[in-house]
Amino acid sequence: MTKIACKGATLSVGGSVTQLLSVDFSGLEIQTYDATSLDTSTDGKQYQRTGYYEPGTWSAEVFFDPSVHATQTAFFASLTAAAALETASDPAIVIDYPNSQGGISFGSAGLTLDSSVVMDDGLKATIGGQISGNITFAAS
Repeated sequence: MTKIACKGATLSVGGSVTQLLSVDFSGLEIQTYDATSLDTSTDGKQYQRTGYYEPGTWSAEVFFDPSVHATQTAFFASLTAAAALETASDPAIVIDYPNSQGGISFGSAGLTLDSSVVMDDGLKATIGGQISGNITFAAS
C-alpha cells in the first residue's frame, strides 16, 4: 500500500484555490430498508439496499487570507444575498492531492465558513457543507 504525503494538497471552492490543512468526511451511508417478511426464516431482520446513498457532509481547514483569496471572499459574500440563497447552484468542490495522486470532487448544497484567530498561529478558516449528488474519486 502506497503512503501519500499530504503536504501540498489543495482545496478549490467554486474555482478559488487554497492550501488544504485538513479535511473530514462524515455520514457517507448506503441507504437500506427493512425487508423482513412473515416468511423470514431467521431471527435477525433482513435489509436490502434502496439504490441510493447519503453522501454525508464535509469540512476542511485552510489558511485564510481575505486579501489573497478575493475570489473566495466574494463567493461567500454573494451567497448571503437573499436571491442567491434561493437560486445559487451547488458550488464545485475539488480536493487535489499532491504529486499527481488524484483527488475528489463533489457538489456542496449549502456552505459554512468559520474563521479563528489564535495569537501564536496563522489566520485559519473552516469551510464545509452538505455533499450533494455523486462523489467522484479520480486517480492520476
